[in-house]
Amino acid sequence: MLAGGTRIVVVMVGLPARGKTYISYKVSRYLVWLGVNCRVFNVGEYRRTIVGAQLDHSFFDPHNQVATDQRLNCAMMALNDVFRWFEAIHNGVAIYDATNSTRSRRKMILDECQKHNIEVMFCESWCDDNDLIDLNIREVKRTSPDYKGVQDVQRVMDDFHSRIDHYSEVYEPVGGDGTRPLAKGKYQLPPTNPTLEEYDERMVSYVRKINVGAKIVINRITSYLESRIIYFMMNIHIATRSVFFSRHGESMYNLDQRLGGDPHLSPNGRKYAEALPGLVSKLLGDQPLTIWTSTLKRTAETAAACHENKFEFRYRGGESYRDVVLRLEPVIMELERQQNIMIISHQAVLRCIYAPHSYCHEIFFPSSNGMILRTHIIFGCI
Repeated sequence: MLAGGTRIVVVMVGLPARGKTYISYKVSRYLVWLGVNCRVFNVGEYRRTIVGAQLDHSFFDPHNQVATDQRLNCAMMALNDVFRWFEAIHNGVAIYDATNSTRSRRKMILDECQKHNIEVMFCESWCDDNDLIDLNIREVKRTSPDYKGVQDVQRVMDDFHSRIDHYSEVYEPVGGDGTRPLAKGKYQLPPTNPTLEEYDERMVSYVRKINVGAKIVINRITSYLESRIIYFMMNIHIATRSVFFSRHGESMYNLDQRLGGDPHLSPNGRKYAEALPGLVSKLLGDQPLTIWTSTLKRTAETAAACHENKFEFRYRGGESYRDVVLRLEPVIMELERQQNIMIISHQAVLRCIYAPHSYCHEIFFPSSNGMILRTHIIFGCI
């Protein structure tokens, strides 16, 4: 899919609790699913390793010069690892996940990447929906190493809001020319740094995802791969939801180990179909659920009661996993737009749909009468 020397750094931008890390890993899994080399470089992980986790909001105060220098050091270490990674794999997409909240920081990243002949696309997640921000903070409290072991929810909320205030003090949204402040909030931006006078972000590639997709701003996107990334991002939402992957119930052909055809469910398969709604209800409660199935009897009946390189190998008259992946890309896009959903289908199809939700190289599904649940949260899946 990539030309021999295509190298792109997707630079995330946004205040804390805007879903940057969630988007980063979703895009990464999508690109790997398409066969593109991709890796996320999360500056927060570097900070936790070098400085430590569970630092209070004062560490993120822009007036705390010692902490500011430490955070810059972590950012540079992550960026240098990006360059080393490209030297090793030659092409692909690196996702540089950090707040990157000022024009000066973004110009530094752009300048360094240009020295290494690497394309840059800025990706900003902008949100001023307070209810959504608070929801994200609660998810951060539950899943982020920064608050591991902290039981007081209000303490987490207060500390994280203070962290956001510190970043808001200097935050500059992507796309300005440096002639006027663009930040929204109670803080006035500092005067423009004279060294930035020639840096006009209206001339760089960027996408701004505003309020979880209520509005998308796209600027100077020039490559096919950048357009694919944006296409996927337009379909992502960051609300917690569950995706159930279910094999159809055991069919009459399964009893004889026969492949293909359009048989009905076996008695055991009907038992599975009858038990499935109760299991889902136990997990979801009264939350709404969408169900997708294939057109074959065994999947419809299940839903009614509620070679070496296998990836490349193509059966005579059939499809390889790669063929299925390409055919299913529109389904993956629609899946990103859904809330809770159950998909009842066949082993090969489920493997291909499930792959963007997992970093596992081998994906196991039961032969029949089985289900897998993936719940999407801010810091990944469980």
